[in-house]
Amino acid sequence: MNRMSTNSTGSRLNLLRLKVGWSAAECAYRFTIQANQNIATEDWIEWERSSDEEPRGRELNSALDDISAIFGIERRYFDETAIPVPENILSFQK
Repeated sequence: MNRMSTNSTGSRLNLLRLKVGWSAAECAYRFTIQANQNIATEDWIEWERSSDEEPRGRELNSALDDISAIFGIERRYFDETAIPVPENILSFQK
């Protein structure tokens, strides 16, 4: 398991998405289904690029329970400063 130091929740989200191999569009779609809240691909990308102090970063933080459910991981993945990139991410099959 790799341990990486990250600067923001958005960068952790980006690492997670890359590990799974989903596009930002796929993640936005899955979030829309999970949270019953429409999110565009551009919004997802802005989440990944946001700092924790920005409005988008705060918005991302409020969505972490649903995002964690999408990837099948514990929410604490986003709370740690030096985090393991999860090896056991659940990749949903289409």
